[in-house]
Amino acid sequence: MYKGGLTGFPKEIVEKMLEHQVKQGNKKDVTVFENDITSSSLNKGFNWSAASEGRTFWSDVVLNKKFKLFFDKYPKIEEDEDEMLFDLANEHLTDEHVERLYSNRFGKN
Repeated sequence: MYKGGLTGFPKEIVEKMLEHQVKQGNKKDVTVFENDITSSSLNKGFNWSAASEGRTFWSDVVLNKKFKLFFDKYPKIEEDEDEMLFDLANEHLTDEHVERLYSNRFGKN
């Protein structure tokens, strides 16, 4: 999914990095980290020390690939099957699909 220095990184970690990138005044741009995973705010990334988690946390997660440390702090939220089906409702579905989704969620009338 991601290239360069972010190859193999979970999307949740990358999203948090991008969140800090924007909070610190830079444009959201994943290629900055793909090109240099340690990009600071001066290089359009983010300053690890200024982030709420701190430098040690980000060093462990990014450089040492201690992904478990990240997920201990930010647990994954699993969607149940019905919620995923309703998310599909934002796609172009037919009335038949919508009826099936409604029936699965609330039971048949």
